[in-house]
Amino acid sequence: RVTLFDDDYAVVLRSDGQPPLALRDACPHRLAALSEGRLTEQGFLQCAYHGWAFDDSGACKAIPQLPAGGSLASACTRAATAVVS
Repeated sequence: RVTLFDDDYAVVLRSDGQPPLALRDACPHRLAALSEGRLTEQGFLQCAYHGWAFDDSGACKAIPQLPAGGSLASACTRAATAVVS
């Protein structure tokens, strides 16, 4: 977790050569800390609480509890550009 101007971000350094992933450190579902989650095989940051997964733009890409044929709601979190120097 990184705090910048009083906003907390979950920042993940990826080993596959992609730029770091930086998202607001609060899942929009239940406001659980995304920094407590994990990086999925697809490169999404997955919330440890209910498993919602977000891409590097902050768009929700997976909700495990979603019924078959259901559509992803407009669930999203705020993304940020991360630079490692």
